[in-house]
Amino acid sequence: MDTMDPFELDKIVSSTHG
Repeated sequence: MDTMDPFELDKIVSSTHG
């Protein structure tokens, strides 16, 4: 992940922990 944005991170976390 090159873009470390709070929104992007939230999406990633939600996707990985979802």
